[in-house]
Amino acid sequence: DAEKQVEKSARSRKEEIFQDYLSLVSDHFQQQRELRFYADVLCISVHYLCEAVYAASGRYPKHYIRQALISEAKYLLAYAPRSAAAISEELGLPNPAWFSRLFKRETGLTPGEFRRQFKNSHISPSNPDTKPS
Repeated sequence: DAEKQVEKSARSRKEEIFQDYLSLVSDHFQQQRELRFYADVLCISVHYLCEAVYAASGRYPKHYIRQALISEAKYLLAYAPRSAAAISEELGLPNPAWFSRLFKRETGLTPGEFRRQFKNSHISPSNPDTKPS
């Protein structure tokens, strides 16, 4: 029936926007953290971007930007011989303290704790859900 077809079309459009958004985040998260940038590239409003991403995933757009930052930070902490302050700067974050607070809130570990536990247990930095035991 026509109503179900319209609903299915709206759902698939939101899923398409979500996939396009994830691709953009993957390419631009280090330089672009404002939703306005992503909405403009997708030629939609910020409100509709939030609506589409939430409808497709159950999470808001900023979550995916934070997750991309944390995944990259984990990789750098695990494999790059740079300080947390240098990594914070490389990721374009305001300052090392902000980076540490964000990292701890998202992972339950400080950057230093993560690095030490990675070296001791070889946890996977690419899996955002991995927390050492």
